Order: sequence, then structure tokens, then C-alpha cells
Amino acid sequence: MGTFTAGGEVLIEDGQVRIVREGHSKKFIQQVEQVTFSGAYARQRNQPVHYITERGVFRLIDDGLELIEIAPGLDLERDLLSQMEFRPQISPDLRLMDARLFQAAAMGLGGSSVLPLHERVHYNAEDNVMYINFEGLTLDTPDAAHELASFLRRTFADLGRKVNIVVNYDNFNLSSAAEDIFFEMVRYNQEHFFLSSTRYSTNAFFRHQLGEDFARADIAQRFYPSFEEARRGLRSQQPE
Repeated sequence: MGTFTAGGEVLIEDGQVRIVREGHSKKFIQQVEQVTFSGAYARQRNQPVHYITERGVFRLIDDGLELIEIAPGLDLERDLLSQMEFRPQISPDLRLMDARLFQAAAMGLGGSSVLPLHERVHYNAEDNVMYINFEGLTLDTPDAAHELASFLRRTFADLGRKVNIVVNYDNFNLSSAAEDIFFEMVRYNQEHFFLSSTRYSTNAFFRHQLGEDFARADIAQRFYPSFEEARRGLRSQQPE
């Protein structure tokens, strides 16, 4: 997360972004002096990555970066693409950034999910593994649990084959009101769509709590402390 260029001046007026003075240095460049975050490693881990600026939001994909959102009031070519040393892919569903970002009022994010559901799943056809990211997801109502269950059922059904899954449960919050629906979903998916499954959380408290929750629901599952161990655990379940 950071500014799109260095040294510029941006003004927000009536919910629109205006470039008052263009930055003196570009940040989206062909070569860098040092690497502090590796996109290639993130892709190996099937980690969702977004690059967020005041002008637009990019998503890391297999072929590089894809522009998925643009700030209201800006021109795509003039204000973004001309200030980059490479041309990203442009999402066919390119949309405006959330208008609440450019208003003075509070955004009311307390009960909302950081990622939409379609960005929480990634299927690797070569390994037949579905990676599911529940990090930061809150299921606090029956409706929220039903929405997730319907989305995953459609997603798995559309694949037309059973898959292996790895699920990230970091900072996952499940209320008592949504528990029954959630675990009914898990049982149904395991029976109808899964070849094997592993789950992980890097937080020891969450692992302990989730283990107890799954045990009460009578669903046997070990929670691993890292993605790498969960991935290895998945391989150990698969037949030779």
C-alpha cells in the first residue's frame, strides 16, 4: 500500500480524485535495486496479493499485475498507464474504487469482509488443488453462512470433479448463530466434492479454538501451523 508515484500532490474534491502535481518518480518500474516482497514466492504459495494506491488497485496474477479498480475522476491512460514503465493487464471487469474511500464520513467496515468471495478461492488444475482463503472472514449471521455455502457449492460443482483443498483459517470468526450452517456446509462439501483436505492457521489460539469447534461438530480435522505443513499434509493423504 502506498502512493502511485513519489513526490506528487493529489486532491480529493466532491468524491473525485484530481492530480494537482505529478510525482517526480515512478514506482511501477521494470527493475528495482532490492526486493523486499517476492511476488513469485507469493504465487508459489497461492497467496492473494493486492497493490493498493490512491489511484488504483492491482492484483497479482500469473502473468504479472492486473488493474482491477481505478479511482473516480481519473483517466486510465493519462493518470495511471502513462506513469508506469510497463503495461499491466486491465481487468474486463475494471470498476471504480469504493466511493466511501473518498468521503469524509466513516466507512463502516466493522462487519464487512476485506475480500469478496470470488477472490478467496484459487484452483490449481495441474495439482487438482483448490486453495481457499478464509483469512479475516467473519460469519456472524445465518445469511452470511448461507451465502458462503451457496458460493462454494457452485464453485465446486462447476469444476465437475472432486478436488483436494487447503484452507487458510487465520483470523476466521464464526459466531454461534452461523455455526450449524457452516459445519453442515463443511460436511456436505467433504462428502460430495473433496478428495482430501487440510486446514491451517498460523495463530496457536485459533488452531486450538478451531480444533474444539470442529470436534464439537464431529468433524475430524487436524489444523496445521503453516501453509507449507498443510500442503505437505495434503500430499500425505493422497494415494501413491
